[in-house]
Amino acid sequence: MTTFVHTADLHLDGPLRGLSPRRPEAGRTARDAAAEVLEPLADLVLAQGAAALVVAGDLWDRDHHREETVRRLREQAERLHAADAAVVVADGPHDTAYPGRLAWPLPPNVHRFGPGAPRTVVLDGAGLAFHGSDTAPRPGAAAVHGLPAPVPGAANVGVLHVPFAPAAMDALERKGYDYWALGHEHRRTVVSADPWIVYPGTPQGRHSGEPGPKGATVADVGDGRVTGVRHHELAGVRWERLEVDCAAGGLSAGLSRAREALGRAVADLSPGQRLGAELGPLGPAPSREALSSLTAALDAEAPAQVLSVTAPAPMQVPRPRRRVLSPIS
Repeated sequence: MTTFVHTADLHLDGPLRGLSPRRPEAGRTARDAAAEVLEPLADLVLAQGAAALVVAGDLWDRDHHREETVRRLREQAERLHAADAAVVVADGPHDTAYPGRLAWPLPPNVHRFGPGAPRTVVLDGAGLAFHGSDTAPRPGAAAVHGLPAPVPGAANVGVLHVPFAPAAMDALERKGYDYWALGHEHRRTVVSADPWIVYPGTPQGRHSGEPGPKGATVADVGDGRVTGVRHHELAGVRWERLEVDCAAGGLSAGLSRAREALGRAVADLSPGQRLGAELGPLGPAPSREALSSLTAALDAEAPAQVLSVTAPAPMQVPRPRRRVLSPIS
């Protein structure tokens, strides 16, 4: 049996947003959190003995990049090269927005599905065939139709950065691949298990709208097909929304309930993980001033594992909501 690791939407050097201005360390963490997931991601590949790391688009965040992050990416790719693990990368729209990335030297185990015709990367020793292209000129179902035919005898994996749409999903199911390594949706979602159609979600949430465990998907391969998938949490900062009745019984009682909710969120953290928390009032909402005072008090006394406690941003005119996917596993 072999494995590969599937990730997407790293948005390297895209900063975390909405952290507390009262904590000086929050600025550095906001800047570095996305890039710091590179090492644990490579650690996961090595620990699993995986044949490949698959990045399904938006590795970068447009032209937000630092030389330090480019160096980190190169170092982790070289670690995987030394272990004979391939790195297969499909461009997403946030990647193609910065064409200068193509000039960065990377080791020969890195295979990019970038500008040009769709192509296939075959890992003969692992029985894997990866198919992909730069999806920018041909989004959705059109990108699927242009991919090469499956390779007989191999587990065939399509690598694309595409939003969920019924037409695209129908095209994926008819292509004949065993697994679709997709990117674009930041919430982990297994759309189908026959064939496997998987969005791994972003490995590092960037704001309170991306809460909960974030990481990568490990796919197990045997007898020329993908037999199962597993999620591994990797994020250095976990976002959570603390749903608390902040008004009943006054500010002191609201603070007590908020402390309890914060304690439960801290208890759920993995070793070494930090928490970015947003206080979400339940029931009658307190005034903005009262909510600000409660949040400031909670933030000031929070334990070391807590990076930030903030209040929700003031209400704005709502935007039309995207379709929300429902995971099957």
